[in-house]
Amino acid sequence: VSGAPYRLLDRSKPIAAILAIAGTLLALLLGKSWEVALGVGVVLGGSTLAIALAMYRQAVKAKPQ
Repeated sequence: VSGAPYRLLDRSKPIAAILAIAGTLLALLLGKSWEVALGVGVVLGGSTLAIALAMYRQAVKAKPQ
């Protein structure tokens, strides 16, 4: 059994964290409030994880059983 789909999901976690932090900092540098900046970070990190999860599910679903 190939572990490639799991590795994709596992490797996306730190990428999502980095993107969330970068998005938050960028929003703060652009003069947005803390609430808006945190919202940007959550949306950016969450969407990255959601895309990785969708790719993971598609790869697992596509495997012949």
